[in-house]
Amino acid sequence: MENDEEKSLVGSTRVHSPKAKVHLLYATIAAVSGFAIAFVIGLLVGKAAFRGAASTSTLGSQASWGANVVDGGTSVPVLSWIDEQLLTTNIRNNLQSLTVLPHIAGSPQNMKLAQDIYTQWVNYGFDDVQLVNYSVLLSYPNTSNPNVLLLKNATGDTIYSAHTAQETPLTPGENDSTVAMPFNAYSGSGSATGRLVYVNYATIDDFLYLTTNLSLNLTGRICIARYGAIYRGDKAHLAQTYGCSALIIYSDPEDYAPSGTLVYPNGPSLPPYGLQRGSLLEPEGDPLTNLVPSLDGVFRESYSSVMASGGVPSIPVQPIGYGDAVYFMSQLDNITAPNDWIGGLNVSYRIWQSENNTNQAFIQVNNYQEQRTIYDVIGTIYGQVEPDQMVILGNHRDAWVFGAVDPNSGTAVLQEMARAFGTLRTKGWRPGRSIVLCSWDAEEYGLIGSTEWVEERQKVIGPNTVAYINVDISVAGSTYLSIGANPLLYQVIYSAAKMVKCPNQGFDTLYDEWLQYSPVTLNGTTRPE
Repeated sequence: MENDEEKSLVGSTRVHSPKAKVHLLYATIAAVSGFAIAFVIGLLVGKAAFRGAASTSTLGSQASWGANVVDGGTSVPVLSWIDEQLLTTNIRNNLQSLTVLPHIAGSPQNMKLAQDIYTQWVNYGFDDVQLVNYSVLLSYPNTSNPNVLLLKNATGDTIYSAHTAQETPLTPGENDSTVAMPFNAYSGSGSATGRLVYVNYATIDDFLYLTTNLSLNLTGRICIARYGAIYRGDKAHLAQTYGCSALIIYSDPEDYAPSGTLVYPNGPSLPPYGLQRGSLLEPEGDPLTNLVPSLDGVFRESYSSVMASGGVPSIPVQPIGYGDAVYFMSQLDNITAPNDWIGGLNVSYRIWQSENNTNQAFIQVNNYQEQRTIYDVIGTIYGQVEPDQMVILGNHRDAWVFGAVDPNSGTAVLQEMARAFGTLRTKGWRPGRSIVLCSWDAEEYGLIGSTEWVEERQKVIGPNTVAYINVDISVAGSTYLSIGANPLLYQVIYSAAKMVKCPNQGFDTLYDEWLQYSPVTLNGTTRPE
């Protein structure tokens, strides 16, 4: 799932450098734990229903819920069997296959990956596998007329040009001409010239501070904001609402390259000219078919009406790295920024560019929108007790560039999960409830592939889905397990974490490590946060 406030360059880089392979070894070990806990959660959801049943005569035995598998004539717990079957080598190979080439949504490579996953799931013996397509409106940078961000002096001469055409490859594997140029999807197209104003994270509180506390008029100003705190689409919406003529978004080193940390490719932090691509779309799903599936023949709104309603911004928006941002931030010469607005750039953080500074920023965004076909892959293993009830496990497949962490650390695990389910099926195993695996497309643009699928099948999915487990980013460099969930699943997740071995020394289970590093006490009880 898209979370632009937590992504780093690692999520846009393939994994073939020697250093990356070392990191991948640890990542695959951790990913196996991620798979195991996802599998256990699904199993425990079914077992909870079994324990709550009025009688076993109507729902069948615990074995019929898939708790055991017969292997070599012996019935063994599925969890024990799974623990022996998962292979880190497979996850490593899956990740390398998924990240060989860039695969932005709507591209031939992303379609090929969908077809590959479809074929694999069919070969694994799933009961039903579907390749579902939708025609949606996507946004792309103009390769023949790249976006431009300049700093000009009073005579109109360019004194600095930002790296908006392409980042400099830092490893040989990144040097690929099909990498999408740096852009924010669904940005307004056009140009703006003006003095700068720093708006911190561009939250509503930040804009209120500028306009109310400082009584600043932002009309016509090009605002520069740092990534973080809120969704980038909200930053653009607020910048436009407060009269700014354009928005520049950069990744501040305080948030993405803290002092003392090594930057990629020598470490995990964002390098100076690394930047975050991302969508500005406010509603989820295809912007032209809100609340209905984007199938052939449905009514589609005009893009201008979506823009008029605030679904996408009309002002130009461009992302840059902090190596570029320092040149624009250094133009701010008036009004010292509050302490909590100060980041990690080697400049004095100020808010306002005064009239005494005759330099101006110039931005030209030439992005375009185009109708493209996207592909979801849906694989189902029918349950033997309640086949109409579904436990859904999903992740998106598309990436802004290579997608080594987001999303393919998760998709690599999902593929090993599918293989394990296929092997279980050869032994006659079935779950109690149906298991549905989903590979979503165009998530980065605004959860489009999953939203369209739900909109098309909501009358079936709504009453029949027991739980949805998302495995987007399996490994993100954290020391301990991190899970976000509906409160109804908290106890199930804790139980699952207690049943999965910890890959790190010093802890028996994932729960033990999680509790050690992230404890929280509520009503006298300490548990992981």
